[in-house]
Amino acid sequence: MPKADRISPDDFAVAPRRKPNSPKPLTTEAPKDEAPSESAADFSAPSAPADGPRIQPRSDEETREIVERRRQQQESDSNRLAQLRRERKRELQYPVNVMLDYDTKNRLMRAASENDVSQRKILVEAIKEFLANNGY
Repeated sequence: MPKADRISPDDFAVAPRRKPNSPKPLTTEAPKDEAPSESAADFSAPSAPADGPRIQPRSDEETREIVERRRQQQESDSNRLAQLRRERKRELQYPVNVMLDYDTKNRLMRAASENDVSQRKILVEAIKEFLANNGY
């Protein structure tokens, strides 16, 4: 590579670095000349809990019931997912190759164009009708 084609960092304009803003230290004390504010109270040590309701630990029986409900729900969800997959498989369309003679193919093409229906739909309906008429 010729020396003139080489790129160096000096070829690019670089903005001067900004000095980082020095964050103000968080203190729990108010400045001497100002009254205490709410923000100073936010950082103070937590006060003793009020006489309000406390959370009671669960008994072993309650814990077992919760675990059993979750297990049943997961099993139900898993079964439902498998059922959805089976239904989706049933809805898939499978190709069938059919050899038609020239006259039948022309009649099919003409029927499709005159009725503004695809040839595939005509064949599917004909197969369904045939199977229904023969008890399948």
